[in-house]
Amino acid sequence: MTDTSSAVAPPTGSDLPRPTSSSSPLRHRGIRGLLLSEIISSAGSQMTMLALPWFVLATTGSISRMGFVFAAELLPVALLGIPAGLLVARTGVRRIMLAGDALRAVLIAVVPVLRLFGALSFPLLLAMVAVVGAVSTPYVAAQRLALPELVGEDEQLMLRAGGLLEAAIRGASLIGPALAGLVIGLVGAVNVLWVDAATFVISFALLTTLPRPAADLSAAARSEGVLTGARAVLGDRVLATVTGASLLYGFFFPFVIASLPVMAELRFGHNPHTAGLLLGAWGGGALLGALTTGRFADRLNPLRMGAYAALALDAVLWFLPWHFPAAVVVVVLVSSGFFTPLLNTPLLTLLLSRTEPAVRAQAVTFVMTANLLAGPVAFAVSGFAFSGWGVEPVLAVVAAGLLVCALLLTRLAFTVPQPEQEEQPGEEPSTRQEPQSHQEPQSHQEPQSHQESKPQPLPE
Repeated sequence: MTDTSSAVAPPTGSDLPRPTSSSSPLRHRGIRGLLLSEIISSAGSQMTMLALPWFVLATTGSISRMGFVFAAELLPVALLGIPAGLLVARTGVRRIMLAGDALRAVLIAVVPVLRLFGALSFPLLLAMVAVVGAVSTPYVAAQRLALPELVGEDEQLMLRAGGLLEAAIRGASLIGPALAGLVIGLVGAVNVLWVDAATFVISFALLTTLPRPAADLSAAARSEGVLTGARAVLGDRVLATVTGASLLYGFFFPFVIASLPVMAELRFGHNPHTAGLLLGAWGGGALLGALTTGRFADRLNPLRMGAYAALALDAVLWFLPWHFPAAVVVVVLVSSGFFTPLLNTPLLTLLLSRTEPAVRAQAVTFVMTANLLAGPVAFAVSGFAFSGWGVEPVLAVVAAGLLVCALLLTRLAFTVPQPEQEEQPGEEPSTRQEPQSHQEPQSHQEPQSHQESKPQPLPE
């Protein structure tokens, strides 16, 4: 980690600016390529997410078969989520991402080819979708793990970079479905897959600009087991608490998203346009929040930022169980969307910064897998909950559950000792690195203390 001639140098290397609260992650090599690749490939994936079920529904007329397509892509997450972390650790972040884009480009392009020759059966389509899901599982984890490799171990820089990545993801989620609707109308659902395959090719080209890691951790990863990440997370009081709160958020918040079409149906005159407006309001707020994350990085450490965002998010959600006009609900959803990345990004930053690089991939995939599984469970039971209890009581229970999570994070944020630079934000780095300069104010210019020459080799 001290060789500044490596492709990725540590944050204090000579080819990178010194990490400060004002540093921009965009100044670091590879971040721009990572963000562009995410915007392009995710927009294509969002298009496929709409086009593929639409294609199945249009060609078979079966809603249940359309549901199987969604299940086929999610199933690998449940089966391969935790082992994928070990694969990323042993193979490397850069290789996993390049291989993921290459394989998905081929797999997605094969679907319209088979359709053209009349060889695309429904079981074969499900198998291919499952393989795409299996490839995407380690890719998503590698994408997050690329942040410390690109910007170093500085928490503030990771937080800023995570906010930019979150903004890229949110932006693509807004652009993709709109483009899909336009392209489906022009060329048909199956031909949208050609566009998606092309986005993976472009993403692959952009990711080739990523520097190679300065340290090869694959040998250390080979000695670790599949559950190493779980032990690393659960053995750390902060990470265990954050992971538990994150899992509860991953379970409770899908009820809010699932309630939007129900509210549009029952409260706002059976208007599907209102349902789209409500969902778009949340997505727009999330994009705005992700773009704002970096502005708080030099003011708050990740744990306190996440705690404050959790409290604010829960406060606005208490408006949803009440019958307010649609305009008020839109404001509430924009606000909740705004605070969501201000909660998620700091928690992910904590996970990255508090785990050793050799087990980081396993830890990240362990937490991500748990959250990705909690969401489908919540969506599956939301319909029964809304039918049995009604929308308002369910949303009140959700707000109460999220309040418990927010209080848990807040208590943790104010009981865990804060870093020295958080306690003294105006202090110059040199005053922390050279505490003896107060006794000899001129010694830093003329290093003349021979008694301290061994522990302080810098003047040599």
